[in-house]
Amino acid sequence: MNLYGQAFSYPIGSKKKEKPSAVISTPLTTVQLVKDNEPDAEFFRALEKQGIELNQEQLDAVRSTTGPQLVLAGAGSGKTRALTARTSYILTYDKKVQPNQIMLLTFTRKAAEEMIDRMQRMPHITKEMVDSLICGTFHSVFLKMLRKKGYRQKILSSEGYREVIFKNIIRQHKLEDLYSPEIVGAAISEWKNQLLSEMNVIPQIRTEHEMLLCYRSYEEWKRENSYMDFDDILIFALDLLRRDEDFANSLRSTLKYICVDEYQDVNLIQHEILKCLTHENSNIFMVGDPDQLIYAFRHSSTRFIMSLKEVYPSLRTITLTTNYRSKQAIVAAANQVIQFNKERLEKESHALIGNEGQEGVFYFRPAEPEQEALWIVDHIVQQARAESNKLSDFAVLYRTHSASRAIVDELVYRGIPFVVYGNEQLFYENRNVKPLLAHLRLIIHPDDLDAIADIAPTMYVAREEAYRFALDFMFEEPDKPAIHSLLKLKVTPFQKAQIVKRIALLDKLQGLPPMEVIQRLRKAFYDDFLDAKERNIITMQKDYIQEVLNEFEASAKRFSLTASYIQFIDQITEIYNSMEKLRKSANPEAVKLMTIHQSKGLEFPVVALIGVSEGLLPHNSSLNADMQKDRVGGMTTALALEEERRLLYVAMTRAENELFVSSPKTYHNKDAEVSRFLLEAYS
Repeated sequence: MNLYGQAFSYPIGSKKKEKPSAVISTPLTTVQLVKDNEPDAEFFRALEKQGIELNQEQLDAVRSTTGPQLVLAGAGSGKTRALTARTSYILTYDKKVQPNQIMLLTFTRKAAEEMIDRMQRMPHITKEMVDSLICGTFHSVFLKMLRKKGYRQKILSSEGYREVIFKNIIRQHKLEDLYSPEIVGAAISEWKNQLLSEMNVIPQIRTEHEMLLCYRSYEEWKRENSYMDFDDILIFALDLLRRDEDFANSLRSTLKYICVDEYQDVNLIQHEILKCLTHENSNIFMVGDPDQLIYAFRHSSTRFIMSLKEVYPSLRTITLTTNYRSKQAIVAAANQVIQFNKERLEKESHALIGNEGQEGVFYFRPAEPEQEALWIVDHIVQQARAESNKLSDFAVLYRTHSASRAIVDELVYRGIPFVVYGNEQLFYENRNVKPLLAHLRLIIHPDDLDAIADIAPTMYVAREEAYRFALDFMFEEPDKPAIHSLLKLKVTPFQKAQIVKRIALLDKLQGLPPMEVIQRLRKAFYDDFLDAKERNIITMQKDYIQEVLNEFEASAKRFSLTASYIQFIDQITEIYNSMEKLRKSANPEAVKLMTIHQSKGLEFPVVALIGVSEGLLPHNSSLNADMQKDRVGGMTTALALEEERRLLYVAMTRAENELFVSSPKTYHNKDAEVSRFLLEAYS
């Protein structure tokens, strides 16, 4: 089956049936724009010899070296090229500046490494000059600053160690049945990024009171053991700059130029640090695009880039409009979607001459995620066989990891090489899925010791104790199912009652289809167990857990026998694990799978964007944001929806040649409308 045969040029259900159009840009470059008799012509001729030709907007950005500058850079508009060329230009023509007086800040190590690599290839720039630049992530640059000022704390960089610390703190406050380390860590980080220390948080609800206990213990542990975490690095840096005015003044006079990439992603602390390092007329060069802000969960906010004119009244804005990456149809469709956001700086991307054409964006409406996966994998296989594209040309993007379950199953089942980025854990290994799956295994194999251990915590029994006891029982009473060993455990009356009811329930579920088994398990105890375990008033966390469980339930729909379903999962798991070597390859010849968040900054010849239906994109957690008042750092539904629309925009603009947008009619066995973001774009 071919996707083209199932696809439409507009979303199903849209009022407008015509294809959107984007302006075709035919930009002149420095070859025509910079005359040989101009003072800086030699620089641009040298760039051109390396294949770097700048358009008028990029040229303006490179030559604008004084005062505050904002480069509003649309997707694929060559912002990194402009930023690195400008730095090289400054070092070439400003004889009063030394490399160590230029600070280049970005958000990821990969972006910093790419910047350094490009700088080393710039004309007139030596390796020594690049090595002298203050270049790196916010955290790496300001940690070096703290070290020079005598901060000697160790960095709490190990997520595993941090989890152990939080587990101990949670246990200390007798909250282990209510919160996971991830929830507590996220809440504490949210407070810290609002510059709220453990001493000035004013808790409003029970959850916050309990979180605050953990926050105070965490900060005390770090002080006693001389540690700081990643949030502390920037908090300490800001505190130092605010307290030590002489030091701040010294830095302001030393740093002649500051360049910040991806400014839309800054948070409150980073924004305030940059204000401490500059004055209203400083030579600060900020590159960003509010339309690509998708990291609110990391405390970013559009208000910082939107309010730059207030911080720097003489701010000059240069807009890079030409998209060098995507075909005209893709640029046009993305423009149509993002224009409905209100929290943005006005811009419209143009397509480059040579990329024109109304074909390239295809919408389709499969019946369910399984059909969606079947169509996409069929298309990938056909294209690879016809040598129209390689497997590595294809990227499948999705809103959440659980939404990829069907496509992963299909790829694994058919032996198509693929790599999942960001979360290598197979769906069936999810910590909230494993206990349910263990119950299904015990229906088929009541002597499965690992499954007994996996269900034990749901009856408030230690898994290690249950495993050891069941193992001994198998030798002592080999004729009885090992699951019955739990009846002989020395436990409280409450635990005993849970065990008796559970074994009886498993007996009742014999012979039922696996989807019904999962439904009955959830209704009987599992959803309530998770609510109690994860503190059900943390609604956003609950939403994601429910989504995972609903996906697990849906995955069993096509199986009539539990044994067949278990056999399928075991087969999927075995094949998936055999791909471990492929996942570790640098450039594997394989289909790429990742969340939209993971795809930021990347580009692919062909993108299949799945699950663009109401409840998935926009996600339910955003649709219900107004009701999540208990969520630390929660946002309104209106703002949450704007971020969801930006996610769709980012996903669409990853595609170079073809973009397939899929909106399944059902999701988790419920009807799902086409995403409002698509319908409004064609209204």
